Amino acid sequence: MTLKGGPIDTRRSPTAVNKFAAERGLPYRATFRGTGWRPTGRPTGRLTAHQDPSRAEDGMEGNIVSVERVIPAPPGAIFDLIADAARHPDIDGSGTVKQVKEGSPQRLSEGATFGMSMHMGISYSMANTVIEFEENRRIAWQARAGGFAGKVVGGRIWRYELEAVEGGTRVTESWDISQDHQRPFLKMGGLPEKTRANMDKTLARIEELTAQAA
Repeated sequence: MTLKGGPIDTRRSPTAVNKFAAERGLPYRATFRGTGWRPTGRPTGRLTAHQDPSRAEDGMEGNIVSVERVIPAPPGAIFDLIADAARHPDIDGSGTVKQVKEGSPQRLSEGATFGMSMHMGISYSMANTVIEFEENRRIAWQARAGGFAGKVVGGRIWRYELEAVEGGTRVTESWDISQDHQRPFLKMGGLPEKTRANMDKTLARIEELTAQAA
C-alpha cells in the first residue's frame, strides 16, 4: 500500500496503515494472521461532489466518481436528451466530445453501439456500448478505444440515473472505472477531481438545454 509519505509495508507497519484508513474512513484494517500482519478488506466507496475536494488531489478512493443535481425538468425530457448521442457534444462539460460517428442510432437503447469523435490534445475516437437502459430512469454506456485497441484500452462506464423529486428530477452522473484497463492510472493525481468538475458542468448544461426546450 502506498501512502502520501511513500510505500508502507502492511506486514511491518500495520499501525500506520490502520491510522491512515481510520482518518479516511476506509474499511481497511491490518490484522495478525499467523505468519505476520496482513491487510483485511480494501478501500471502497465513491468520491462525490459533497466530499472534500482535497481528498481527490492525492488520487481516488474506490472506482466511482459521482455528482448529482436537481434539474427543474421532468425525467422524460432529460432522458431524451441523454439518449440522443448526437447531443452529447452539447451536454459534455469536458470539451472533449466532438461529434457522433456516422451510422450511430438516432436514439440509444439497450445494447446499442455508437462511435464518438473525441479530442484531448490529439484527435481520437471511442466505441461505446449501452449496457444499462431503463426508460426515463437509467442509462449507461461503456467506452472503449475503437478497433483492436478496444481489447486493451478503455472500459470506463458513464452512467446517468434519474429520479423524480419535488421541483424536478435528481440526476446523478457517475464515472465508473471498475472495468477500465487503465484503472490504476486513472485513479492517480488530480484526474478524479477534474472529472468531477467536468461532470458538474455537464449537469449544468443539461439543465440549461432542458430549460430552453421547455
